[in-house]
Amino acid sequence: MRVPRKIAWLAVVMVGCLSVVSAQEPEVGPIQYFPIGDSPFSGPVETLVNTNHPTAARGTLTDVFLVVQNHSNEATVSVNIDLDLRYADGNEVQPFHLGQAREHTLGPDEGVGFFIFFVVPVDAPLGTATFGVNALVGRVTGGDDGHSENPNPMVASDSVQFEVIP
Repeated sequence: MRVPRKIAWLAVVMVGCLSVVSAQEPEVGPIQYFPIGDSPFSGPVETLVNTNHPTAARGTLTDVFLVVQNHSNEATVSVNIDLDLRYADGNEVQPFHLGQAREHTLGPDEGVGFFIFFVVPVDAPLGTATFGVNALVGRVTGGDDGHSENPNPMVASDSVQFEVIP
């Protein structure tokens, strides 16, 4: 039986491609160690803050979304959520409040999220503004996955920046 020439060449090319193997080791980046309060993770708690608006004009409404999650499979955590908004001049805006309950109890694999809408003041300094969230872990109870043995204070932090424009 005769194999057509095109099929024979295709088979040779396929075998050739399969036999080329890279001997390079995968590159691994440096491990990053974050001081307390400089990482979105602390113990079982993770924070995340984001915005869909990279710019906000003075006098307009903008928003951020924030999430605080307990990644423990067994432990319950209580967290105090503190928010921080600083415009380009570095001055902190009056603290935002998440209602009366700053402390939230999060069971295993639970989280809490907020959409926060606010008006950029008409006299806000132009430039980069930063909205930050700090989740201060008050206590960790239950479970034997080792999270209750983390040193205190545990603070998970994240921030997002946006540009204030005229």
